[in-house]
Amino acid sequence: MHVIEILNNLVRKENNSFLGWQLLYFSSAFVSFSQTMYEIFI
Repeated sequence: MHVIEILNNLVRKENNSFLGWQLLYFSSAFVSFSQTMYEIFI
């Protein structure tokens, strides 16, 4: 939750710039990936 809030703040500071959206998409993919790995190993 904290990571998402931090990324949301970054996106706002970047004023919805390309970099901000790239960070948001990357974080979403990383969260999905980590959840999948968690389910596989546990």
